[in-house]
Formats: sequence, C-alpha cells, structure tokens
Amino acid sequence: MGGAWFNRHDPWFAAFILSAGALVASLIALLSAFYPALGGEHTPLLGAITDSAPGVAPTLSPNISLTYVGPLPARLAGASLKPADGGKKADLTFVPNGEDALVTRRFVLISALGTGVDELNAAQADSLLHGGVADWSAVGGLRGGVTRAAVVSTSDSAGTALLADWMGNLTDLRTFASYPELRAAMTIGSGMVAIVPLSEVRVGQPAFALDGADLVRGRGDLATWPYTERV
Repeated sequence: MGGAWFNRHDPWFAAFILSAGALVASLIALLSAFYPALGGEHTPLLGAITDSAPGVAPTLSPNISLTYVGPLPARLAGASLKPADGGKKADLTFVPNGEDALVTRRFVLISALGTGVDELNAAQADSLLHGGVADWSAVGGLRGGVTRAAVVSTSDSAGTALLADWMGNLTDLRTFASYPELRAAMTIGSGMVAIVPLSEVRVGQPAFALDGADLVRGRGDLATWPYTERV
C-alpha cells in the first residue's frame, strides 16, 4: 500500500478516488435495477394493471381507482372500475357502437331441440326475436308455439341494453337470472328461443345460422354478424 501510486501528493490522486467512488455507485445502481428480475420483491407501479389469466378480467393496482360512464363491457366487470358520481368527469367513457368501436362480444340465437330450425334469414330472425312469429312452422320448423326467453342480469347492464335493442320490451319475455337456469328450462318441447353470448352456447341448444353465416361453426362472412357488442 506504500507504492508510488498511493502518493497523496500526486495531482492525480483525487481524480482516482472520485473515479473509484463513481464505479462503486454504478455497481450498486445496477444491482438495484436487476434485483426484481433475480427474484427480489417487485411493487407494481402506480396505476399499473396487474396480470391476469386468460378469460379473467384484469384487475387494477389498489393504488389507483378509475371511474367510468356508459355501459361497462362484461369483460371489465372485475376490473375495479367505479361509476362516476353525477356531474363529475369520468376517467373512461364507454360508448356502444361508437366510432372506431372494437368488438367485445358476439351473441348467437339458440333454441330448444324440438323446434326443427337451424337456419334463418335476417328478417325471420328479427321477427322471431321481437315476437312477430307465434309458431315455429312459420319459419320452416315443426309446429309448436314460440316462447321468447332471455337472461337479464343486474351485473351486465351492457348485455341487457343489447337484448332490449334486439328483442324489444324485456318484460314480455320469460326471463332468467343466469344462463344455467335458461339452459335447464330449454327442454325439447319448450319451444324456447333466446340470444346468448357465444361463450354460453352448449350442446343441446341448436345455434342458428343467419343468411348463410354460422358463428358457431365459423362459416360465412362473420364480419357482418348482426348480433355483436361493440365499444
């Protein structure tokens, strides 16, 4: 340690000490930056959206609370968003079928097995959903009365608004609180018809093709599918 390089009277000695200190500080900063990747703890940034499994609504960091107006898409039902108080500006605005809208869900017409129908044109589907068809034989099916049904959920206001557009007054329908309840009631002789999200289609309830387009089987021009939720 007594070599000439450690001479305090050397004019380069102070510069050497400063350089060594800067090197140590740089190493400490580098280790701090890579610590989370090496298994250390990591705190989400303010306002960060945490990861979620496929099919599960994303959740927001507890450090932030966003407000919204408009019909909340079902995909965001668990994202910790809060309705904006009256008169206050919201952070997010959801507009059904607005400009540059994105498809969030597609819906499909289904019926009981005993109806004998698997394809309709647009006019037939609209008349059937609005109560203009009283017997399945009027749209090429087996003779039997038509019962319109729908799932009306308080947690899916956007879906309920769409049903009102597609089926008219919902009080004229047989309504259910959940899709499993609807499926249980849709027995072979029930004559039921309903419109449900694609994710709720099950074996045992035929899904109709519309004007040659079949959403379930992936046939036809699906870009023009009429029963679509866009936000």
